[in-house]
Amino acid sequence: MLILNDVSYTYPTSHSEVLHGISLEINPGERVLVSGRNGSGKSTLLHLISGILAPSDGTISSSYTEQSIPTGLLQQHPENQIIASTVEDEIAFGLENINTPVSDIRMKIEETLALLGMAGFEKRSPARLSGGEMQKLAFACLYTLNPPVWLMDEPTAYLDPVAKQQLFKLMEHIPDEHIILWTASSTIEKRPFTRMISLEDGKIANDITIDSEHTETPIDLENVSFEKHKPPPQKISNDLSTVFLSVSGLTVERKELFGTSKRILKDVNLALNRGEILGVIGSSGSGKTTLLEALAGLVPFSGKVAWNGEAPTTLHGKIGVAFQFPERSFFAETVLDEVMYGILNQGEKKDVARKQALAALEEVGLPADDFASRNPFELSGGQARRVALAVLLALQPIGLLLDEPTAGLDEEGCQLLGEIISRKNRSGCPTIIAGHDIQNLIHWVNRWVFLEKGIIAVEGDTEMMMHYFEQGRLEDHKVWYDTFRQALRS
Repeated sequence: MLILNDVSYTYPTSHSEVLHGISLEINPGERVLVSGRNGSGKSTLLHLISGILAPSDGTISSSYTEQSIPTGLLQQHPENQIIASTVEDEIAFGLENINTPVSDIRMKIEETLALLGMAGFEKRSPARLSGGEMQKLAFACLYTLNPPVWLMDEPTAYLDPVAKQQLFKLMEHIPDEHIILWTASSTIEKRPFTRMISLEDGKIANDITIDSEHTETPIDLENVSFEKHKPPPQKISNDLSTVFLSVSGLTVERKELFGTSKRILKDVNLALNRGEILGVIGSSGSGKTTLLEALAGLVPFSGKVAWNGEAPTTLHGKIGVAFQFPERSFFAETVLDEVMYGILNQGEKKDVARKQALAALEEVGLPADDFASRNPFELSGGQARRVALAVLLALQPIGLLLDEPTAGLDEEGCQLLGEIISRKNRSGCPTIIAGHDIQNLIHWVNRWVFLEKGIIAVEGDTEMMMHYFEQGRLEDHKVWYDTFRQALRS
């Protein structure tokens, strides 16, 4: 049993509490979904239970005999907890620390990677994995250790539909007496949960038991966590004009560990019209992130990329890139300085840069009074994603490249992002969105590209993609067909 008694927490650089007066009892065998808006304290709650943070007030105790609570934590950004130089060493690290026999370590690594669709990844460098592959690796480390208390922070945020099914299937093998706490900011597709706790402004807003007879019904976290009017989604405009981005023969190779070379993209050809919104989908590791990086001129490539006739390397500050892990692009001490930096770097005066930065923060739903002086590294995952978007909008880019832009965003943040994309669409700014959040993307994009092992397998509008899936022209076509069908019903 876990017992939290009047727990509060304030970060050292903050003057306000992130969590206030949290009192909970979590019994063995409970599967608890923790929901709430971005910044409501979900991640902080898991960090407190894990022992990474200590409560400012209150106590956390358990009925376990160990000196500390025996937890396993999967962080919201998996790269933050990966330390080894190879996939097999990463999984072995925890097992070695609990004195697992060497022969058992090898067996556990091979079995777990196979279950997650990562057979053959043993010698791969974690630094070269995609976001979804990193998330699966972090889960594999927990799965082999099988801790009595599982703490999972947005564990499916970067996973493709097939990987999500694999993860939920593996969750069924966790012993019945173990505790699971799982945070989420948006609708959960399946329900392995027995209880849902909703946080709002650092306090418990709801604590309810989930009806076990309806375990396959998606959970709408928005309606449980807080009341908010949400208009029905509207399709982005299809009023497109001339070709603005042209791509021909794009090929990217990267060095792996021990000097081996791996081809990430092969002979990619694309044309994107002015104002068009393109959705790039495919399994984790199919090349989605690398495609965006190449289009922005951030990685070496062969072939040709032209934005309105110009190479991306000549358009510094003009192509807006939102990275999969937003904190990778942060370096300033305050949110305002972070957003102002790019504007100042373009030669604008400080007062102009400040005005543009404040306007961009307001546009992404981060009021300056609450966020301008905050440290960007101490924001929640969803808030950090909004700051990264504000940085792009402040520069008034000619094109947007968004990598998993809804990962970790709550319903309000996703709706706001859709409105921003719609405005950019009407102004003629082309946008490419790479990700797995079909539920939102299906209401925004004009056209899809499906990457499979670095090549474009198929492309077309939603109707054409459904046809391709139905005809079985792609790997795991049934899972993708069901995912699109579910999204169309939402």
